[in-house]
Amino acid sequence: MARKKPEEISEANPVGGLAFYISLFFLCFLGLLNSKTVLLLQSPPDLTRWSAFLAFFVLGLLGTRRIFSNRLCVFIHELKHSIISNLAGNRAKKLKFEDQTGSFTYEYTKRTAAYNAFIALAPYWVPLFSVVGIPIAAFGIPQYPLIVLGIAGLLFGADWYLNMRDFSPHQTDITGIRGGYAIGALYILAMNITLSSIVAAWVSRDVAGLLALVQTLWEFVLRVVHAFS
Repeated sequence: MARKKPEEISEANPVGGLAFYISLFFLCFLGLLNSKTVLLLQSPPDLTRWSAFLAFFVLGLLGTRRIFSNRLCVFIHELKHSIISNLAGNRAKKLKFEDQTGSFTYEYTKRTAAYNAFIALAPYWVPLFSVVGIPIAAFGIPQYPLIVLGIAGLLFGADWYLNMRDFSPHQTDITGIRGGYAIGALYILAMNITLSSIVAAWVSRDVAGLLALVQTLWEFVLRVVHAFS
């Protein structure tokens, strides 16, 4: 299948089609539904679990801001583009990074072109450290739940800083989305709220919290099916 290098993402060459907008709608809905479930799980809140997580979340947030150099942050930004592009089945061409700027270029096919918007916004939502570190901690030392929560908070705080660091109306990654900056920003916020609600459910009630999210979504789907049947 023929491949081509994408043109530079900009307002003149926007990305984002039907699949992107369907995912945006679903994320907005899921973020709200999950957030409601998480609030219900706080009756009463487990202050010990939340204290361990939030203390290290703040440490991860502030520590990453202080310790990570601009060059490293730019590299991670471009790496997230690369990861989602590779998962979409594209072929990477070049990843370049400096102290203040960087770029990632790739070749895509007609089949994978629909993923270009997701690739463009990847640096603003991919929880790179959390998705690797939290499962390792949770399965590696389950006998120390507070330590696991501390590690999770540290990693999620680092991810939050890196995701929000470049969140700006001047970023062509975001302004180049079809619909403009408002749509790109809405997607980023919806995705981060959804991911945060999943983490919050786990912090609240461990695996039972995650199962509560699944159950709530399943019950909603059943109600919709019943209403239209």
